[in-house]
Order: sequence, then C-alpha cells, then structure tokens
Amino acid sequence: MGETGAYDLAVVGGDVVFPGRGVRRVDIGISGERIAAIAERLSAPAARTIDAAGRLVFPGLVDSHVHLGIFRPLADDAPAETGSAVAGGVTTSLVYYRAGRHNLVADENPELPAAYAALLPALLAESAGAFRCDYGYHIAPVTREHAEEVPALARRHGITGFKYYMHYTGVTPAQYESGLHPEKEFLFSDVPYDLGYLHRVMERVADANHRAPAGAPAARVCVHAESPALIREGTERVLADLASGAGDAPGPLEAYSRSRPTGGERLGILDAAELAARAGAPLTVLHVSSADALDAVREARSRYPELDLACEATVHHLSLAAAELEGWEAKVNPPLRAAGDRDALWQGVADGSVQTIASDHAAIARSLKAGSVWQAWYGFGGNELLLPAAITEGHIRRQIPLERLAEALALAPARLHGLAGRKGDIAIGLDADLAICDPEHERTVDPAALHSAQDFSPFAGRSLRGWVDTTILRGEVCYEQGRVVGPPRGRHVRGAASPAPAGHG
Repeated sequence: MGETGAYDLAVVGGDVVFPGRGVRRVDIGISGERIAAIAERLSAPAARTIDAAGRLVFPGLVDSHVHLGIFRPLADDAPAETGSAVAGGVTTSLVYYRAGRHNLVADENPELPAAYAALLPALLAESAGAFRCDYGYHIAPVTREHAEEVPALARRHGITGFKYYMHYTGVTPAQYESGLHPEKEFLFSDVPYDLGYLHRVMERVADANHRAPAGAPAARVCVHAESPALIREGTERVLADLASGAGDAPGPLEAYSRSRPTGGERLGILDAAELAARAGAPLTVLHVSSADALDAVREARSRYPELDLACEATVHHLSLAAAELEGWEAKVNPPLRAAGDRDALWQGVADGSVQTIASDHAAIARSLKAGSVWQAWYGFGGNELLLPAAITEGHIRRQIPLERLAEALALAPARLHGLAGRKGDIAIGLDADLAICDPEHERTVDPAALHSAQDFSPFAGRSLRGWVDTTILRGEVCYEQGRVVGPPRGRHVRGAASPAPAGHG
C-alpha cells in the first residue's frame, strides 16, 4: 500500500475511520505533507510516532461554513477562531465573505461595495499568516457588478460557493433603517435584491460551469433559505400575542423560532430549487433547521431529478433545541427548533438526505446578545464541538456509523468544493490531515476551556464524548493535549481540481 523508506511521522494502533468505507485498525505513515503509507503494521521507522491505541483517527474535518471578520477584525478573529477549529479536528475552513455592512469592506461606509476583483486580493493578503488551518473563501454577490464577476471569480480564483440570502429578498435599506424589518443590517446593492437577482446569479454560475475546463470543480449557488414575507408576518403575530398574553408563554428562543416559521424555510427552498433547475446551476441549501425544510429538499430532488442539490446541517441544529435552553444567547438564523426537528435532521444525515455537517461558526461576544431576543445579535461559535457533538449525538445516541459521519464532516464538503483528492479522506497521496479523538473521553462543555475567543457557549453544561486530543495539518501536529501548537501555518486552498490519490485505504 505504498510503504517505502522512513517516515517523518507515524500514527499507529488507531481505529482509522475511512469515509464511507468502514473503520479499520491500521497504521499511517506520513512523509512531508502527504500520507505515504497505510498498512496493518509499518515496517519502516518514523522520526516521531503517535500511539493512537484506543482512539479514532478521522480525516481532518472540512468545515465548509464559517464566518470570520464580522464582529471583530479578521487579524484578531482568524488566529483565535481557527485555533478553535484545529482544537476540534478541523483542518480546512471555508469562509463566507460578503462585502457590505458588518463584513470586511475596502472603505468605511461605501455607497456600494467594490468589485470582488479588488476586494478578494486584499482579503487574501490580509488572510496570509493568520489562519491555523487551511482555508478558502466563498463569495456573496450583492451588486450588478458582482453578479457579472461570477465566471471570472470561479475561473481565476477557484471560488466554488456563491451565496444568496433569501431572507433579505425584496427588503430595502429604508425598511431596515425605519425598523419595519426585524433584521439589523442591510445589503448595499444597486439592484433589487430579489428572486430575479438570484436567478441572474444562478445563470452566471451555470455559465461559469459551462466554460470551465474539464476536471474543474463546479461552482455552486448556496442559499440561506427563509422567506422574508413569512418572517415579517410571523414576527408581527408573535409580538402581538406576547403583548396581549394570548396563548401559551413560550421561552424567548421558542418565540423567536415561531417568528421565523419553518414554512418560510420550506418556501425558500422550493423557490430556490425551481430557479436553480431553470438556470442549470448546482444548489446548496445551507443550515436546514427543521423537518419541514428537509422535506422540501427531498421534494425538490424528486421534482427536479436533474438538479445537483446538496443539503447542509449545522452542529447546533443537530444538537440543541429551543425549549431546552434558557435565555437567548443561542439566537441564530435560522432559529433553533424543536427536539423533533433535531431528530429529523439526524435521520437526514443517516439516510443521506443531508450531505454535509458544518459549524456556521461566527464567534461573538456575550455583550452583543444583550437586551432581548429581538434586540440581540444572531449567531455564535461552535467549530471546536463538531466532532464530539457528531460522535455523541450521531453515533452514540443514534447509532449512525462513524464512516457516515466522516463522509458528512470531511469527504462530502471536500467533494462539493473541489478539494477531493487533497482533503477530506485518508488515502495515499492526500494531504496528511488527521483528527485523533478518544470516543470514551467524556467532558462537560465549559466555555472557559474552549479555544474560541467567544466568552459563552450555548452548549455549556452539555456532556459530550469524542473530544479531539491531536490534530495534524499537512503532516505537522497543530493541536495536542489541549494546546494549540506552533504559529499559524494555514494555506489558502484554491478550488482547483487535484489528481486522484494513488490508492485508498
């Protein structure tokens, strides 16, 4: 299986989780940055050996939904939050970048964001030397110029994800500033940000794929699927009920969930699927939160069998339920839902309806959650908990095979974003990205013990098993026994196609 000579690093005695192919007790030999050998026993020596007996060896996780540089500068956010990532076994983070308010911009309060042709090189320059894991960027087109840039961004920069926020559809800056819409931010755009604009972006993505050379990864449209009309109507109804005392007295997170009903997710998904099928653009539905949303994904696949439709679930929607939490620190969009929705999402992971599990990590200070659930900012971090939450909730509690979890956490996102053959698997010739965890190591989540700069966690007090104790990035240990090791050495990974590995384990 490719074994020759001595190795720089060997991982021996562990139960290696091969995505979609099972779990086997084998040794892994690493030379330089690549996996050089996979064998029942390595015969050649190694400069360093990690004894993984009694532990699971996963491929390094590919977290395909991350936010950095929103609530503080990227120079501060990236080192800390990718330190949190490698502490959770993540070796590649794909970051969503949107020009506009509360995201990185070239100038203060521009009338319109600059073209990504100018913004992206500056972003990459700022990112260099700041990441502790490998990284790439997704882009959110906002203006007419951004939409026209899509083919060039895909071709020249290897961008594979182009995001559209359906919950902003048709909402004008004036509505945000007058308080007539529950969101706090708006997009700087020179076109109506509506389904027509979404269709235009989809056509540009389809055009980019049509013009791409053979073997290039497909660009995708990635949608946050919620209906703003149902959010507006739902919010008005919930606030009126709370003011009058009508009905039950839901907790703040339950009230927030009702204000953004699951029917709005369903409507958004079906609208996006119809447009994507017409345009011929691959589609990813981000962070499905409910049984309704997942049913809509299945319905869209049945209605449009020719459509490449991927579905993502997040660690928090798979782990938390609104009724189980006090306060509103766990406010997020789409909201946390009921325990039954959580169970439905796990069933979707088990049967393949959900392709990827991601963090949607967006570290935020507790102070920005002040006031009420209606005033608090949304989002929170959770990338360090991806693997222990998946093992605890998915494998231990629901008997989902480890190799299926490895597919959703590593191989599927790598395939979707042009990194297969480099990342997301354990095979000879691939980057030596590994996450080693102890399935028997049980620990209660303590925000102070996590590696994120975030000063709280909605997971606090939850008991999880499968904590990562060692993470290897391209052949070098970057996290070990509770400590982030060494300086940031993450590289920007373009979405260019890579040669297939020489052999599989």
